[in-house]
Amino acid sequence: MDWAVKDTWHVDNPDPNAHLRITVLGQSDDVALANGYPPQNNPGNPRSLRYLLLHRTSAASQFVSVIEPYSGTRVVKSIESVGVTTIHGTVAAHEVSAVKVTLPGGRVDYVVSCARPDAKLLIDHRFVFSGSFGVLTLKHERPEYAFGHDATEVGPLHTHAANVVGAVASFTPGAQRHQRAGARRVRGRSTTRPA
Repeated sequence: MDWAVKDTWHVDNPDPNAHLRITVLGQSDDVALANGYPPQNNPGNPRSLRYLLLHRTSAASQFVSVIEPYSGTRVVKSIESVGVTTIHGTVAAHEVSAVKVTLPGGRVDYVVSCARPDAKLLIDHRFVFSGSFGVLTLKHERPEYAFGHDATEVGPLHTHAANVVGAVASFTPGAQRHQRAGARRVRGRSTTRPA
């Protein structure tokens, strides 16, 4: 599904031919398009928004999608679900998902979500993951970046109970072309290190 996005807030001039594309991975029993109506007391709100609704009859359902904003021409080359093998622990099929997003220039992003963060998983026969959420970026087949939330292992990087707790100190209100947010660290330190 691909939506042409109208700049009702007049942030960009001229309009950048913005689009929002959703790629849904996995099975659905029913698919519907619906209109939603945002409050009209806010200048710039569109009259209606188009929604995509998915339905599964199974009690153990999983909904996985990639939402891709772009201007003019798509950047993403391909999006696909990849295999997940459990190395340690127990994980039901609907409790884990791994997605491979291929971009130009030899870049590949793996995005992993798991409801059992203590499990150890092999993703796409390529790397090990333990955690709730993680992203591993490869550039020409070599690890370039990794991020984990409630994770102890994301590919070649290991973490040891790392956390940083902070508070939002300031932000730019409203919709503007350049948004800013300021944060203040309260406690904690990052302990990510190469394996």
